[in-house]
Amino acid sequence: MSLLFWLSAFAIALAYVFCLVRMALGPSLADRIVALDLLANLLMASIAFFSIYKKQAIFLDIVVALALVMFLSSTMYARYLEKMLKEKEKRDDTI
Repeated sequence: MSLLFWLSAFAIALAYVFCLVRMALGPSLADRIVALDLLANLLMASIAFFSIYKKQAIFLDIVVALALVMFLSSTMYARYLEKMLKEKEKRDDTI
C-alpha cells in the first residue's frame, strides 16, 4: 500500500483519540453526542479502509448499513435533547 494510505489511516487513528477525549471531557451532553456521532463516522471510515486493504467490496455494505443506523440514532439524540431543553424551559418558567 502507498504512503498516502498509511498516512490517512494514521490520521483516522489520531481522530479517534481526539474524539474519545471530547467524549470524556465534553462540557455538555450535546458535545458528547456529537463526539459519539463522529466516532461512528470514523468507524465507517475505518471499515472502508479495511475494505480497501483487503480488496473486498463486501465490507462496504456494512458501511451503508451503519450509516443508516447512525442517521436514525442521531435523529433520536436530537429529539431527546430538544425534549430536555423544553422541559428545562418549562421548569424555569414555573419558578
